[in-house]
Amino acid sequence: MNILVFENEIQEVFDSFNDVNYLDFSNKLKFTFITKSQDFKEFRKLENYSLIFVDIDLSIRSEKDGFGLISDLNAHNQRSKIIILTGNDISDQLKHYELSDIPVLEKPVIHSELTELIKKMTNENNPSP
Repeated sequence: MNILVFENEIQEVFDSFNDVNYLDFSNKLKFTFITKSQDFKEFRKLENYSLIFVDIDLSIRSEKDGFGLISDLNAHNQRSKIIILTGNDISDQLKHYELSDIPVLEKPVIHSELTELIKKMTNENNPSP
């Protein structure tokens, strides 16, 4: 399963994502990490990803913040795949941008929450034997 992760501080989430992959998904997950919005130009290939994690506070070197990136992803019909990553309370901003329906994973990432969210979003709760 391919998972796209927009995160400017990869070291903050890398170990959690790799641990979940190894311990809970038998290394069947393939993560692609992108640090700046302008580094991803393959919008036509979005259908290849099962999930898309978006850090709201992308680097100041990023042309767009997470909200701008989510807007682009929505324009390509990817809303149902998006999970927001954040270390801040963004509930008011989510309401303002009408994004309250998108799941939020708080940083620091907790292993069990990441596993549950991936399973829920990809219908992996009942993996085949």
